[in-house]
Amino acid sequence: SDPALTETRMPRPHARARTSSIQPAGFATRALGLVASVLAISLSACAHPAMQSEPAPLASDRPNFSSGTSIAQVGHPLLEAGMSQTWAGSARQLVIGEPTLRVGVTPRAELRITAPSFVSARAGGFKEDGLGDAALGAKIRLFETPEGASRIHPEIAVLAGVGLPTGSEAFGTDRALLSSALIASWSLSDRVGLGGNLIWAQADVGGSSADTYAAVAGLSFTHTDRLGTFVELYSTRGPGSDWDPAFGQYGVTWLW
Repeated sequence: SDPALTETRMPRPHARARTSSIQPAGFATRALGLVASVLAISLSACAHPAMQSEPAPLASDRPNFSSGTSIAQVGHPLLEAGMSQTWAGSARQLVIGEPTLRVGVTPRAELRITAPSFVSARAGGFKEDGLGDAALGAKIRLFETPEGASRIHPEIAVLAGVGLPTGSEAFGTDRALLSSALIASWSLSDRVGLGGNLIWAQADVGGSSADTYAAVAGLSFTHTDRLGTFVELYSTRGPGSDWDPAFGQYGVTWLW
């Protein structure tokens, strides 16, 4: 779950460590150790086939924490949206929308636009609803697996972006925040893939920017041309803290 491009931070009444919204959904929340698991659905749509030759198979970046190495095909924009539920103990957070438009500009590069999502958070007697931040980004695939090469040969991509301070008080940031990710993926078989991300993102802490990090590894499974599932393990490191224990998430993707 490529670096969910909307912020889904669980607000706390007396602490507001905010992260860039270019990160996968739930980055800041998980960095605070509030996530047990996630169930999410992703809907993806491509442009009409008449725009170009037959489009390549779709590969969505939502709703995983991590991002993949796939690039939207030129002439076939990819619109992704989703819903995620995050919980730990009595804390609950629902994110609806997560809309990301991916537009291929070359066979190796895409531009990304993420609109704000609706976020609803509950923790004990504390309740908050609002919008997360919008974001702009770009992904470039640096290396792809040559045809006929061994499956141990990875594809490599980089993702960079900026979260824009457009969200509500509880879920938005006060400034533009940068982020980047190094992405690797391996095709273990025709239906099983292995991927990993190393993520850096700025956080808005006490009115100044601070560095946060995440490491992610996951497996993806293709069941049909439309249905897929994934499972991921990740760890995060917030400003001035050690790496958190590994967390897990799972989810379902559906290509519309």
